[in-house]
Amino acid sequence: MIFIKKRWRIIPIREHWFEFNHRWYDYLSFAVYFRVPQKVERPRGMLSFTGRTIQINLQNDLESIWNAFSKQTKNYIRQAERNGLTVDFNCGIEEFVTFFNKFARRKGISAMSRSDFDNINQNYTLTKIRIGSEVVAMHFYLLDPETGMVQLFRSASGRYFIDHIKKNEIGAANKFMHYKAIEHFKSQGFHIYDFGGYSLPSDQDYKKFTGVNQFKKNFGGEEVVYRDFASPAYYLAKRLTDFYSSIRS
Repeated sequence: MIFIKKRWRIIPIREHWFEFNHRWYDYLSFAVYFRVPQKVERPRGMLSFTGRTIQINLQNDLESIWNAFSKQTKNYIRQAERNGLTVDFNCGIEEFVTFFNKFARRKGISAMSRSDFDNINQNYTLTKIRIGSEVVAMHFYLLDPETGMVQLFRSASGRYFIDHIKKNEIGAANKFMHYKAIEHFKSQGFHIYDFGGYSLPSDQDYKKFTGVNQFKKNFGGEEVVYRDFASPAYYLAKRLTDFYSSIRS
């Protein structure tokens, strides 16, 4: 299980990932359990919400995983390989935060800071890919060896702020990053590669993420329903935040 302490404005948030092992004080705080296993029953006093994601089973052989990719995705990956691109699995935090925040400003999403990594211990990997000397995409993964889960937690693409490299070349590099990450984490013994969420037509932001949804589906993974458990305080704060975001958009 991964435990992350963070703050939303002045409110302390307690995030738990991939397992459910609650404490009595969770009911009195802003606590949430993400990606709770389906076999776990919701305890009295906790509220739940569901979502969907795309997952690739890393216990399948690489040939089967590759064969499930769309033709377009395969072609982009081959293009990146022909161009000699490589993925760096040892990216630094400061470099990631700087790159991600350039992306976040263009996308109108929340920025990150160095402190976001303070309570994750070593349960993460940061990756990057270059075209020539220019970093064009970066990924932030949560890793849980106990459950075998790899979760794409944040990603950033330079196609939104790098003008001197063609967007389709950056897109090919990003797809290649996912493929090499799948190979890498499979070799490390992880079982599931999770793309980090998948919007539904009923979601407020569905149209905004249609392209992202298709990007993930093109890797041939399985659509999976997951559950999150939250304390009443966290659940109320989330609903209010979602409502505020909906009226601003």
